[in-house]
Amino acid sequence: MFILILVQDTIRVSPHNLNKNLDEAVRDEIHIKYVNKVIPNHGLVVGLYSYEQTSDAYIYPSDGGAHVKARFKLVVFRPVVGEVINGKVKSCDHTGIRVTLEFFDAIFIPATQLPEPSTFDVAEQLWKWEFEGTPLYMDLGQPIRFRVLDVIFGQPASALKHQSAMEAKAQQPLETREMREARIAADHAAGAVSGGKGRLPMTILGTCKEDGLGMIAWWTPPTEEAAEGVEGLEAVEGEAVAAAAEDAPPADEEMPPAPEEEQQVQPAEAEAAAPEEQPAEGAAVAEQAGS
Repeated sequence: MFILILVQDTIRVSPHNLNKNLDEAVRDEIHIKYVNKVIPNHGLVVGLYSYEQTSDAYIYPSDGGAHVKARFKLVVFRPVVGEVINGKVKSCDHTGIRVTLEFFDAIFIPATQLPEPSTFDVAEQLWKWEFEGTPLYMDLGQPIRFRVLDVIFGQPASALKHQSAMEAKAQQPLETREMREARIAADHAAGAVSGGKGRLPMTILGTCKEDGLGMIAWWTPPTEEAAEGVEGLEAVEGEAVAAAAEDAPPADEEMPPAPEEEQQVQPAEAEAAAPEEQPAEGAAVAEQAGS
């Protein structure tokens, strides 16, 4: 995905940077000139790897800048054809899907390179793959895995076709029908990818027609999520059991007796509860005789 290229160039240091250290000033000028730029037939420069000054600084007549011959290595982003890359879905339309890598957005997957059968949902403005009767949508912002089909550099369409034909005759077999359709779709979509500014300096064509490619969520086993849920539930239950065990008394300690409930009896109930004393029969007869 990332390669190193060796470049030899004459770097001009602007007059307002001559107060800096010469090496530091040259490095800054290399960053300004090369980083985040596409070198034709090489790729997108993402950083400076090493730098070596090969000459003294020269100031030419009518130019206040210093010119230094330098040799340096650049870190370049250029995927290899056949490489598998993970990105995120940026946008969709009827021509295909555009993918972003955060630092590079000119990645296009034509409609002909999507899993079959795939259809474009006009209402949702999303592509969906009909898998055994279940619609699997390619949602925006979700991770997607694709294989690099081709890397196209921004050249006029006629020159690009001529160059491709010459290379096919000299080195490679003729393009397949799918690659030709993908290239034509990329030409039509180039204006939309670049915001109407014409062909981009570098475009990557991808495919998702193989097993394991497409939305990463499609190929994630559901057992993993279920296992995570079971592990989390077991952890919560384990914490609850441990807390209950800490609160429980030791097994050899006798439980204190339960306090007896005191029954409060109201006076009226007490009188009713007390047995009434019955007078003896002899005493009752004596009282009647005395009277």
